[in-house]
Amino acid sequence: MTPTGFRSSISTRALQAPDPPNEVVGRVLNALRAERIADAVGLIHQLPKDAPLEQAWKDYLEARILIEQGDFVRAKTMAQQAASTSLRLGLSDPENPPALRLAAAALELEGAALRRQDQPVEASRIHLAALALRRDYGIPDEQGESAMSLASCAESTGDLAAAERWYRCAGNFEVADAGQARRKSSALIRLSTLLTKLSRHEEAMEAAQSAQKLMNEYMPGDVATISAGLHTAQATIRHAEKLLGEDSDRVCSLLDNTSILLRTTREDLSGFGLEADRDLAWCDEQFDFVERLRQTIRTAPNTEDRA
Repeated sequence: MTPTGFRSSISTRALQAPDPPNEVVGRVLNALRAERIADAVGLIHQLPKDAPLEQAWKDYLEARILIEQGDFVRAKTMAQQAASTSLRLGLSDPENPPALRLAAAALELEGAALRRQDQPVEASRIHLAALALRRDYGIPDEQGESAMSLASCAESTGDLAAAERWYRCAGNFEVADAGQARRKSSALIRLSTLLTKLSRHEEAMEAAQSAQKLMNEYMPGDVATISAGLHTAQATIRHAEKLLGEDSDRVCSLLDNTSILLRTTREDLSGFGLEADRDLAWCDEQFDFVERLRQTIRTAPNTEDRA
């Protein structure tokens, strides 16, 4: 079990899109972000589709709905259509960057559909194309999204060095609002998890702490912000495990800090009800594990007097 705050997902809620060109597109996007799929399906029929760019938007939104419905093959096809139309329009009119931003978003969606079909190599190629467009016509936050996708593809193929590079790239952009802070924090959390796998525990702690600090700055009191502390606890526990038998004083200090963090995080999460149940269970599980580590130190030779 791992903390849930930043669990990997390819839900359309997390995918970014350019600014909506009209009210109906905005309402469809809001319905998708709120997981009101039936509302999104109903609204999409109200979209105008006379102009090519309007048709590209309709194809893009239908692809997002299909992703949510689990139809990844058709989602890929619709995303390809949206990308092709908007890319053609954008390249034929250099004064039309919104079309190129939509093309990049559609490519990103096509890559997501491929990842859900366990095709990370092909998905990586598509995400690289999206990133290239976003470097020229997008915004830094959109580039970070593509970098996150590339990191996920690299992890899936076992190229952990490339995954680390892409996670660091995604976590290296400046943020200006809570949404951007959440996405950057997600990159830092995934970097922390990867570094833990590589037994680089101090770096993992640093990445998790950076994510927690960023969330506290932009989203104080949010359940995801509180849960971010659990990733710091996880990285710290793994570091303490690594040091067992080498530096008991350091291990005791790390465990003391972790116990405090788990206790305060549990108290903060307790007011969120069912939303926080899994993280509360994780807190309890890890608190018990920390106590077992303490007992290991107490009973080890020549350390009976340590508490």
